[in-house]
Amino acid sequence: MDSAKKGSRKRQSNPQLPRIVWERLRKKYPHSLIFLPIFHDVRLQILSKKLESTLPPEEFGDELPQVLRATATKPGDMGTKGGNWLHVAVTQGDLPLAHECIRLGSAIQYKDRRGYSALYLGCTVLKDLLIPTGLVAGAVVSLPGGRTPDSNTADEILDQMVEICLLLLAHHSDPNETHDNLSLLGLACLSGRGELIKGLLIHGANPTPPSPTQLPGKFLATQQARISFATQASRFSGKPRPRRLCPCGSERLLDVCHGQTVPQPYPDDGICPCGGGKIYSLCCVKRTDMYWAEKWDRREEELKRLAIPRVTKDPSMQEGGAEIMFEANSAAKHDILRGNLESAHRILRELHKSGRIDPAYVAVGCQVSFLPLFPAAVRTMSKIDLNNAVRIWNEFVDGYINAGVDSRTREEIENAAKVGPTGGPLYRRCEAEGCPKIEGRNDVKLSRCAGCSKAVYCSSACQKLSWKTHRSACKNGEAKVQLLPSQAEFNAEMSKSMIDKLATLDLPAERVQALVNGFFNA
Repeated sequence: MDSAKKGSRKRQSNPQLPRIVWERLRKKYPHSLIFLPIFHDVRLQILSKKLESTLPPEEFGDELPQVLRATATKPGDMGTKGGNWLHVAVTQGDLPLAHECIRLGSAIQYKDRRGYSALYLGCTVLKDLLIPTGLVAGAVVSLPGGRTPDSNTADEILDQMVEICLLLLAHHSDPNETHDNLSLLGLACLSGRGELIKGLLIHGANPTPPSPTQLPGKFLATQQARISFATQASRFSGKPRPRRLCPCGSERLLDVCHGQTVPQPYPDDGICPCGGGKIYSLCCVKRTDMYWAEKWDRREEELKRLAIPRVTKDPSMQEGGAEIMFEANSAAKHDILRGNLESAHRILRELHKSGRIDPAYVAVGCQVSFLPLFPAAVRTMSKIDLNNAVRIWNEFVDGYINAGVDSRTREEIENAAKVGPTGGPLYRRCEAEGCPKIEGRNDVKLSRCAGCSKAVYCSSACQKLSWKTHRSACKNGEAKVQLLPSQAEFNAEMSKSMIDKLATLDLPAERVQALVNGFFNA
């Protein structure tokens, strides 16, 4: 491992959980992985979208402490067989890690290569390690920091495993998952852990599966335990499942926390989602054009981080705007971005048919798996997402050029279709009327207007020439970042489409227009 990486791992950040929660967990479980410096990199990479919260990164595999090993594991696999961070947490017996995983977005129902969720894996490990009288002989327990395991430590780890399973149930993991005719309830009865058996029954586990040979209660060791099982099964039968906990770690119910209609503010002491690596209170919270919020997406069962434009200084109106922006954003993601780009493609084709948009722009817009970029959108993206989107878009432009379907020169097509880090043209034009100069062509360099930092000119002479028409917008804060002509046409049509969607929310027309302007204008 190179020195740069080693140096980065000396940094430390607090867990994303609420402070009162992680401080309580640290007091009880100080050796959890989430309190080690290595997890700073994991946390930062997940929040900046360099790393999916679904899978543990292999580069950290040799550094993660193996707290509890029941069987030999494949190198680099950490015993999870392709599972996510929750599979790691349950095999490690690391309760704080499970809480932090859920906060960072690990999917509760994610399955490993065997098809096991983290809950099923946890119950399987408990079954393999436990008999009614205690730890199975020969199980290997190794602890981080050179600590020597003892029976109390082993019991503590096993207790954490049970608590993790109960936590996963509270976040609505499937209580009836079954593999090879062995249900979760059957595994719990084999392990003899009464609190886990009760938790499964409370959350709707079926005590009488179709196969009578696999009745969970028959796996219990004593007649008294079987009677207790039957009593509890009868007690909880037919009762509604307890409401789901919010994944934010607040210990509140989802429907009164991030499951509410209005997105909740992003925590000030969390790592900023923009990807810069700073705490939110020292980063994007200072921005006047947008802010970060979070809301539970019921369709994807995920806590989404949202960049919401500040369209007004009125708090009540901004709150309503946040709700609308989430609904519009969610609708766009599911109706357009999630494999249904027909709406955007239809607009692009209609504009092309009427001759209002560049053919290269249309071809690329109908190929990429995201909406065409524009300045107001890129300011809400992380640097990583922006750089990736710009790279992908421009690579598709290169592919269009190389296909030889357009008789124009490479330079002409690039000028018309490639995008840059502002979300506008990669090759910007001098904005003085009649000036033909283009940035990056023939050594032309453009300078931004000192007043608005948006308009660009090739010389002071061109800026002076343009001042009469630019002055009002510059002074009033209405100057716009330069667009490709095709972007301007596409955005105009998308604005109309968005207005139509927002009209279904029964809002005043002026409020709808303000929201659309805030979304498309930069």
